[in-house]
Amino acid sequence: MLQLESLSDLLDTAFGRAILAKSAILAALVALGAHNRRRSLPALARLARGGEAPGRPGATLRRALGGEIALMLVVLGVTAALVSYSPSAGAQAGPFAGAVDLGPARMELTVDPARAGRNAIHVYLFDRRSGAQYDRPRSLAIAASEPERDIGPLELPLRKAGPGHYTASRAELIPAGDWRLTVRARISEFEELRAQLEVPMR
Repeated sequence: MLQLESLSDLLDTAFGRAILAKSAILAALVALGAHNRRRSLPALARLARGGEAPGRPGATLRRALGGEIALMLVVLGVTAALVSYSPSAGAQAGPFAGAVDLGPARMELTVDPARAGRNAIHVYLFDRRSGAQYDRPRSLAIAASEPERDIGPLELPLRKAGPGHYTASRAELIPAGDWRLTVRARISEFEELRAQLEVPMR
């Protein structure tokens, strides 16, 4: 459960559904064991004290034990499946980082924590030839859109934090999905550079 982000992940992810299935089977095992302890075993004990054959209680207990064994095998199978499933929190482990060419510059972009909600975005520009900070843009703008849900483009508040470094500290990216960030660098009145990055938000 520590690897799930919300209760909805129990139904929306294979990992969560496997946890639910395992929990349900374990609950059934506990209930079956409690029934045997309260009903079947006392009944068998009474028959044994009277020297009688196990009869119906014995057959019931045998069936119950067979059911317990079958359920335990299913639990083992579900546990093995959990190992192969990617938990929700692991779908996007930590911040997103990507890089793309922006005209003569190399743009490096990070999104932290890259999850639905408020995120911090950092944009770094470097000269592709020298590797020095690229500080030619008069202004930089960034817009976010989620094409699958027909959201945006949404302009994100961006400020210059230093030479070739821009930040959006409170970028609201909701809901989860594959968001497209479009960066526009205004070089002059007649020249604008554009680049896009796809950012998976979980």
